Amino acid sequence: MVCGLVLAGTAAGRPDVAKLLLGITGDPARFKSQTSQKSVIKHVFLGWQQGMSWGTRMEIFLPQLSPIPMLHLGIGGPGAVRRARITPLQIARGQGDAYLVYLNTAIANYGSLVYVRPMAEMNNPNALYSPVSKTGRSRGPAYSPQAYRLMFSRIYLILHGGPRSAINAALRGLGLPLLGTQQDLPANPMGKLRVIWNPLAGVGGWLVFYPGDKWLDLVGNDMYGEGVDFSREANEELYAFARAHKKRYSLPEWGVSIDQYVFVRYICDFIRSHAAIELAAYFDSKGGSKWDLGPKQRSRQTYRSCITPLELYP
Repeated sequence: MVCGLVLAGTAAGRPDVAKLLLGITGDPARFKSQTSQKSVIKHVFLGWQQGMSWGTRMEIFLPQLSPIPMLHLGIGGPGAVRRARITPLQIARGQGDAYLVYLNTAIANYGSLVYVRPMAEMNNPNALYSPVSKTGRSRGPAYSPQAYRLMFSRIYLILHGGPRSAINAALRGLGLPLLGTQQDLPANPMGKLRVIWNPLAGVGGWLVFYPGDKWLDLVGNDMYGEGVDFSREANEELYAFARAHKKRYSLPEWGVSIDQYVFVRYICDFIRSHAAIELAAYFDSKGGSKWDLGPKQRSRQTYRSCITPLELYP
């Protein structure tokens, strides 16, 4: 069984994770054959209410992602996955509480560490929950940055759980409706649950989505190598922001669509030179995917020689 995160103090008084976690979206066995990486983190994307009202039940699904699941929560699916089933404002106002309470209990019963990324890349117009569509049109107040911040805070509170009175006091302080259930929720401390706030650095406008230091456990950024410019400066800026707010950092999604070994080397050097990076997960290892490392010989070799040795988790 995987234990909780081991923390060690630094000279600056800010804790760092003692072991770096590496992960994968896709086929872990395929990725191991390419890179020798064990991939302790298994990353999946969930539609709204997936695992509860549709799809494999979460209590069955989570063990399949052992030892450490990483769940991205979205608002689409099933079927028409590009259509929102709920809005950020509706979640903020408690209309999604049944699913959040269900996830809280499923995470508690899993008995080990779980990462959750609620609605990542919220500043990316390709996301269903972005305030602005790909055509540049506003999606209205139900998708505003304020609605996102309040939604994120509510998700954080309910997933971490604890006494109903404490959760309701926090919701009341945020000006949000109280928790619907009349019972206390299982407590998921940070050693069991880590909630990632994950904008897309380099796109712009991410700061308005920051929910506040109380309502996230670490900051994440997604990076993809598809050409010469892959937002090094923006990544460094977001990392500096995370450290200024005493949050650790992560790369929940990163990958190359072409054989761009220079980008893989950048990721390796970035991890090596920044002590507060908690996890990095490659996207993705599936046959036929444009992100698959299989046909990218130099990128694959660079990953194997530079990044795989960084996987310190046993």
